[in-house]
Parts: sequence; structure tokens; C-alpha cells
Amino acid sequence: MLYRKIIITVIVSISFGSTLHADNWVWARKRAADLVSKMSLDEKAGLMDRLSKPVQRLGIPEHDWWNEALHGVARNGRATQFPQSICMAATWNPELIRQMTSAIGDEARAKHHSAPNRNKRYQGLTIWSPTINMARDPRWGRTEETYGEDPYLTGRMAVAFVKGLQGNDPKWLKTAATVKHFVANNSEYNRLTAAYPVPERDLREYYLPAFRAAVEDADVSSIMTAYNGINGIPCSVNKWLLTDVLKNTWGFNGAVVTDAGAGHRVFSAHHFTKSHVESVAMMIKAGVDNISDPGFGKYIKPAIKQGLLTEADVDKALTRNLAVRARLGQFDNPGACPYSKIPISVVGCKEHRNIAREIARQGIVLLKNTPDKTGAKVLPIDTDKVKTILVGGPYADIAQLGIYSGTPTVKPISPLDGIRELAARHNIRVVCWNAGQSFSAIPKTMLSPAETGKIQGLQADYFDNENFNGKPVTKRVDTSVDYHWPKPLKNVDPDIPQPVFAVRWTGFLKAPVSGEYTIRGRADDGMRVWLNGKQVFGNWDKKAVREVGRVKVTLEAGKQYPIKVEYFDIGGEAEAHLEWIVPQSNNLADYDPATTLAVYVCGSSPKLLRESHDRKDLKLRKFEEDDIRKLTERFPMTAVVLNGGGALAPLWAAEHTPAILDAWYPGQEGGTALAELLFGVISPSGKLPVTFYRSVKDLPDFGDYKVAGNGRTYMYFEKKPLWPFGHGLSYTTFEYSELKLSDDDYNTDETVKLKFKLSNTGKMPGDEVIQIYLRRKDGGADWPIRKLIAFRRVSLAPGKTRTVKFKLPLKDWARWNIEQQNWITEPGDYILEVGSSSADIRLTAEVKVDED
Repeated sequence: MLYRKIIITVIVSISFGSTLHADNWVWARKRAADLVSKMSLDEKAGLMDRLSKPVQRLGIPEHDWWNEALHGVARNGRATQFPQSICMAATWNPELIRQMTSAIGDEARAKHHSAPNRNKRYQGLTIWSPTINMARDPRWGRTEETYGEDPYLTGRMAVAFVKGLQGNDPKWLKTAATVKHFVANNSEYNRLTAAYPVPERDLREYYLPAFRAAVEDADVSSIMTAYNGINGIPCSVNKWLLTDVLKNTWGFNGAVVTDAGAGHRVFSAHHFTKSHVESVAMMIKAGVDNISDPGFGKYIKPAIKQGLLTEADVDKALTRNLAVRARLGQFDNPGACPYSKIPISVVGCKEHRNIAREIARQGIVLLKNTPDKTGAKVLPIDTDKVKTILVGGPYADIAQLGIYSGTPTVKPISPLDGIRELAARHNIRVVCWNAGQSFSAIPKTMLSPAETGKIQGLQADYFDNENFNGKPVTKRVDTSVDYHWPKPLKNVDPDIPQPVFAVRWTGFLKAPVSGEYTIRGRADDGMRVWLNGKQVFGNWDKKAVREVGRVKVTLEAGKQYPIKVEYFDIGGEAEAHLEWIVPQSNNLADYDPATTLAVYVCGSSPKLLRESHDRKDLKLRKFEEDDIRKLTERFPMTAVVLNGGGALAPLWAAEHTPAILDAWYPGQEGGTALAELLFGVISPSGKLPVTFYRSVKDLPDFGDYKVAGNGRTYMYFEKKPLWPFGHGLSYTTFEYSELKLSDDDYNTDETVKLKFKLSNTGKMPGDEVIQIYLRRKDGGADWPIRKLIAFRRVSLAPGKTRTVKFKLPLKDWARWNIEQQNWITEPGDYILEVGSSSADIRLTAEVKVDED
């Protein structure tokens, strides 16, 4: 381990705040101010709440400020559904997240311009995302929406999210991102009424930095206030927060909006004012530019009449409000904004689906991978050894997307779906164990267009009518009968005639095991099925998607059975699904421990943990613990997959089960990504953005918002966690060596320059997430044990070495000085720690900071 000292001379006081992006807003503010100058007070009031009324004589359309895109366009038809935010954070890859939000912005734009009522809720371009509150406590119900417990990591993710969503045009916004909830919104049980006591240093150093980064580094166009308050004052009327800090110190250029219904709660829940009239006046004077309570604009005139507000106050807020809409192109010819030309074909396109899969690949965390009872590691799966995979657990056959999700453009892939697909390539039998008798699509490996079985799938003949008249327009081999074709079809499957078509699938079906199968069909409009020369069910009506029939048949393993499926659609969205339930045994004694791998998918769901619902402990449910114990004790090769939105404490599994992964909510492609990691197609590389504690007994009271010196997060937690912040294993190994610091005695750019060598010393290609922490050698109780100040994801082939360089700005070392009301990099001895997690430090160096 290399240890070095360097003396750095720095200017102690470091100022923050930025006007870097102000020029982007000059024309929009001017345009908005001109519009405001021509309005009556009634017209102004009609534009100041969430349901902004049109002012047709000035070319201002109606606008609902509420749209959601936390991890994909939500609540507005079908759109690509990416992994949940906490899974994004586990990638530690801001550039990948920027690519994702650029895709989300494209889809939101395309859907907006194609919608007949484009200015209604969930169809507009003001997006209420991302959530960048700090996950200070794992009991919080909305942890899944966040980027974890660290302010620096959250800040980098926030910047990437905002930049991608808003686009890179200096004049126009692709969409308007809204970072939320400002600030310290970290519990559900009392969020509507509480105004938490939070020390100013904790606010400045922990709760505010991600918001500051979104403003100064990404020029976010909107910020949403929280329902709660801080230090006795509701956030929506907190002038210190919204004007003194946000606008005057940080240089925020956009519009402040309140959370939905927050306006009336200032009076009705917080009892901070005597009336809604007083609340509206106080909000606008504090710095709110749009009140997200429909109809609340009606209180503006009474507030002015009572002397609580001036029209100039309204004009100032409305100018900021309309400047955001101007940059979206709402007051111009649609062709003026380049983003208006994004085609609807981008929605659910292959590129976006690939991004969703890549985030899941990089975000799933391998928590544990120790040798099993035979001395071999369970993962990656040994395909020469494993003959059967038991997939069980409450979420084995469910593709959990998480809260604030939309409808995916394709059928989301569950863990069972993904494992089945890859297992079939290796002729490994997959059994759904103790997870209910669920239908799944008959996979391509069980279908063949010819009796030889050399080709997978079914022969498909497509006709341009519903009665199979004439010759097929398209002839091809389809992998399976498991389709949902959203309209227009030409954008998803151009080979298919439209708007009316019929298809006849023919070939052979074989069974993986002998026994009684249940086969069913689901379809939008008509579908009928023949098996072994006999029609077994069918319904040829013109109706919405439903089950058209089912049959129980006895099949012999390996035998080929002739099958024919006919389907027609008369227009609109089309769906056709041929599914079965494979015979299975829940008796573990029926499976050979030497050749069986058990995968158990458990954890939490939005029913257990969500907005408005916190949790009381971190334990798995008793039936999950019992199942894990049964599987682990029977099968040396057992892997537990945690599915959900935050940290859990599977204590028995952590001690006894050889392999554990956390898949979070991995999006519509998550099942495929999980299977790829299990089978070793790629090496795991996700890292925890939160600490996994052993028990809530190790934590302060949930309602205590103090952070420094209070045992919260990896920065102040002194006990041993179950898994530490930044933890994540790989199938390969990485070696850190030859750390060097800059030899400059004086750094004019106020940075410390650091470099070292990183080597992949294993046998697989892999990504390593390098983490750099800072700690004060002689720090007191309120100093963090360590804090993250830099990170980077690096890809390396086996046997390769790369020199990795960092520039570490000293402003990131600063702390808030209460007396001076400024950021100060305190003189003293510091330790730079370079490693693979907050508890796996590989290299260190000492830096001495002197006063100028």
C-alpha cells in the first residue's frame, strides 16, 4: 500500500453559486415578461396554478404542469420502462443515465406531439422527475425513487438525469426536468404535517448538495418544494430556502413549483397560515412560481386586495413560470423547436430497450458469492454441472417495475422468463418451484417449423385480410406466439399488413418433461388452436384481449406434436399469446442436489413499501426465510435474488446461502439481464448506493433528521453493516497499485491530482467502479468517518492494466462554516482512500492542507 504526503496551499474560503447558464434564459425571460405585460390580473391568476388556463389572444395554450418520468414516461400509454432509480444509482454510471434520460425525453416529446390532447395531465413536457432526496434511512417508503444515501453520488446522477431529459440545445428544452422534493423529504408517515428540525450544517452538507449540483451543473429548469417543512417552516413558504439559497446564492434560473396539493396543506395540514389566501401570498413572496393546486390562482386577487401581495410579486413569479414554457416552444410555431420533429417511432425502439437492459446489467449487485458445500462457487452457473434450475419465490414470475411506472412497450421480462430463455440454450430444465402455477409463453426451444427440430420457432404466414384469402403477404419463422403489437404496426413490425391482418402459425411442439400440461390462448380479436390434428379450443370473435380458451393435455417428453394456431386482428392494438403451465413438483426430494441449482426471488414490492407507506423493519417475511432455509439446506447450489426498492436484512441467508444478488426493480428488460449475470454472460459490476444494515436497532430514531455524528449512513455509522456502501462483487479480480500524487507544491487550480494503475487479474472481462473517499486524519465526532469525493467506472479485459487519473477539486473537501456562513476547506491532515467500496480501501495517501 503506497503512502505519500504532499503539502497543498489553498485559499481557505470557497464561494459557490453560478451564473454560467443565465444566458440560456435571457430571451425566454424577455419573451415571458412581454406576455405578462399584456395580461389582465385575471389572466395572470389563471396561469399561476397547475392547471394553467389558456390565453388565446396571446397564443398561450392551456398547460397541466404534471407529468411523470421517474424511470420512463409514465401514465401516458406505452413507453420504455427503465430500471428504477435505485438500480440506476447502483450502476455508478452517470453517462449511461444521461443516455437513458435522453431516450425518455425523446419518447416524451414524441408522445406529446402525437397526442390529441397534448396539454392534459401526463401528456405535457414539464416532467416531475427526478427524485433526489437523500435515502438517509432504509425504512423510508420512497427509497427506490432515489439515488442512495450519498450526496455526491446523488448529485452526479441528478446532473446526468437533468441533462439528458432537457437536451443539449442552448435555446430550447427537450423537456423541463423538475428535481424534487426540496428539501429533506425522507419519511412518509408524517410528511404532510412535520417541519423537521435539521441543523444548518446537515442541510448544507447532506440534504442540499444534490439540488445545488442540479442547479449549478445542469441548469435544471424546475424545482419542486416538499410537503414537509424544515425548522418549523413549511418548505413551500420558506423564503430562506427558495429565494436566499436557491435563487440568490445558487443562481437558479427556472421555476419553483409546489408538490401536488402542497399549497392547501400550508393552511390545512401545517396550520402555518390563517387562510388559503394568506398561504398563496406567502408562497409567491417566498419564491414559488407555480402552485400545484388546481384553482388556487383564484386566491391571488383577494391576497392583493388584502395587501398581502402585490401585482409586481405575481409578475415576477409568472415571468419565471412562462420562461420555462417558452423554452419548451409552447408559444411558437411547433416547427421552431427542433425537438418537435422527434418521430413516434422512437417509443420503445430497440436502442431504448438496449439501454434499459444495460442499466439492469450494470445495476444488479452481487452481494455474496462464496464457495458452496462442495467447495465451488455457485455463480456463474456451471452449465456442465447444472441440469435443473428451480426458480421460486414470490417475485420469480413477476417483472416488478416499481412505483411511478408506465406501461412497457413490450412484455416485461421476469426473472423466470430470463432464466428460461438462457437455460434452454444449455438444455437445462427450469422448474417454477413454490411460486404458484403460472402461465408462461411456450418458448421457441419447444417449437419448430419442421419435424426435424433443427430450426426453432413456427412457420408464420401473414395475410392482409381476416379470412386468409389469397396468398400470404409475408412468410417468415416467428420465435413464438407471444406478441403485443401496439399501433401503428409499421413502427414495430413492418412485415405485418395493416390495419387488418391474419396469421397462421404451423409447426411442431415438444415437451421438456412428461406429464399433464395446461395450454391456453390469449388474444385481442380471434384465435384458435389445433394440436395433433384436432382443434382444442378457439374463439373467433372481435373482442378485446382475453382468454380465448384452454385445454389440459398429456404430453410425452421429447415427442413432436403437430400444432397450428390461427389469429386475426381487425385494427388497433393486436395481441396473440400461446401459453402453458409445465408439470412440476414442489417436493424438493424429487430433485438431485448434485445437479440442481435453486434460485429464490424475494424481497419487497410496492404493496409493502411505497409513497405514503414506510416500513418498520428490514427483515424478510417469515415464509421467505423458511423457503430460503429449505432450499439452502437441500441444495449446495442456491442463490437468493433480492427484488425491491431498498436495503434489506436477510440475516440467515447472508450467513448460510452461498450466493446473493440484489436486482432492485430492474425494468422491463431486467429478467434478461439477471439471467445473463447468473450464467456468466457478463460479470456483475453493480455497487451498493446504500448501506445494508443488520437491523433497525442499529439506527437512530426514524424521525431524527440529524446526520453528522448521529450514526446515519456510511459516513457516520460505526458498527459493522451487513454489506457496506459501495460494495459489489465481480466474477473477475482487480488489483490497484502505484498510487501517485501531483508533485506540485502549489496548485493554482485548487485541485489534487492523483493517478494509479488498475489491473484485471482475473479470467473474465469486467467493470470496476473505482471509489475515492476523503477522511480527516484528526477529525472530530462531527467529521465523517469518510466521504465519497470521486468515482469512475472502468472496463478492463483480462490481463490488461490501465493508468487511471483523477483531478480532485478542493472545493469538494469544504465544510459549511456556521459562523462565517461560507464554505471553508479547513487546514489539516487528510487521507485520500482509493478502493472498491467504503470498506474495501486498496490505496491511501496523505494530503496536508495549509492556510494561505
